[in-house]
Amino acid sequence: MQLRREETARQLENVPTVLVVDDNAAVREMIASFFSHSGFEVLLANDGREGVNTFQKHRDVVRVIVTDYAMPRLNGVDFIRTISDCLLGVPTILMSGDISSLCEEELNMFARCMTKPFDPSMLVANVRAVLDLR
Repeated sequence: MQLRREETARQLENVPTVLVVDDNAAVREMIASFFSHSGFEVLLANDGREGVNTFQKHRDVVRVIVTDYAMPRLNGVDFIRTISDCLLGVPTILMSGDISSLCEEELNMFARCMTKPFDPSMLVANVRAVLDLR
């Protein structure tokens, strides 16, 4: 029994955890479902401030962050700026309906930028690419 628990713990350590930050509950749940079915663990936050709290609480397991841009209280760019000192190589992906208003400095904060709407399989592919999972 102890061996089985140790094996399960090792398997969970190898499962990448994605933090998804989006104020739209339907989008958040759809993305979470797609990541779960693709073999990822998922943490959810409904805006940038909750994203900061969730990341700080789980930073030891978060392997990638996927965030919306336009959110109340704290947008995606300001969310990443707030936690930038703690990211330590954690790649970030920005999702937005319109990224044309973002300057080059803001775009360069992200490993990838995706324009909504997009196929969820493309988001999973982008996460796998930034994590170098094939």
